[in-house]
Amino acid sequence: MVIDIFVGKKISCEEFKARWAYSELTSDRFAHMYEKPGTEALFDKARRGVPFDDLSSDEKRQLVAMITQCADRAGLLPALNGFRHLVCEPWTKEQLLQTVTVPGLGWRPFRYFINEPSSSSGNALDPRAVAAKIPSTQKFNQTEPICVVPFQGFQLLLEGTLRSLLFMKTADDSEHILVWVPSH
Repeated sequence: MVIDIFVGKKISCEEFKARWAYSELTSDRFAHMYEKPGTEALFDKARRGVPFDDLSSDEKRQLVAMITQCADRAGLLPALNGFRHLVCEPWTKEQLLQTVTVPGLGWRPFRYFINEPSSSSGNALDPRAVAAKIPSTQKFNQTEPICVVPFQGFQLLLEGTLRSLLFMKTADDSEHILVWVPSH
């Protein structure tokens, strides 16, 4: 299921960074990376399901600072360099299969990555391990777009690998996934 209110919406890269950080505050895999003194109120809002659009400008700036200071994300943020805005588009499964994963996931073509076993160490952060635990009968429900940007000659799946895996696993072929892409 796609949330049509996003289709065609244009946001700044700074807003995207804030959205990315906010979405990870409730993640079992990533929330710990953002836990620092002074972030408790944002964590509380995220846990209570306060919509991103209801956050203040100061809170959004704080989220940008949080993701910028997050060592794991700092290596990914340069992929946004050179882009000022992103726009949301609906993508098909075939379009998504043309992307590559971030270097931390092996810089693999997504079409191969989805069929490979999760890391041999049984890493709980590997999105394939998480996706494997979710029944294929569960309906795909997207609440925030993923992000794909051109990077070093590839279409880089910058953010949203788990959602992408779930989309490939559970969505009908006629469904679309929402994607933030650079605005031209």
